[in-house]
Amino acid sequence: MVKSYSFGGIKVMENNYELQDDFPENWNEIRRAIYKRDKYTCQECGESNCELHCHHVQPRRVGGSNYYENLITLCEHCHHNQNVHTCVWKKPS
Repeated sequence: MVKSYSFGGIKVMENNYELQDDFPENWNEIRRAIYKRDKYTCQECGESNCELHCHHVQPRRVGGSNYYENLITLCEHCHHNQNVHTCVWKKPS
């Protein structure tokens, strides 16, 4: 497993590669609105006392949007169990 850490909102990997960040500028506002809409509860397992993630139902890589209708709240565990995430890596400049 590759260790990572966040720096200024960018996930930096131990091997000096970063996750490509192409979220809209207002992503934090969008995801907070989704958490509120979903009552700060994972829509998969019902957990609410945990780290939450904003999940794209239809992945962006296949045309999914950042519109509210395509977003749901998941706990970290359920989000990582979705098995639909494909990371696009780029070497930091």
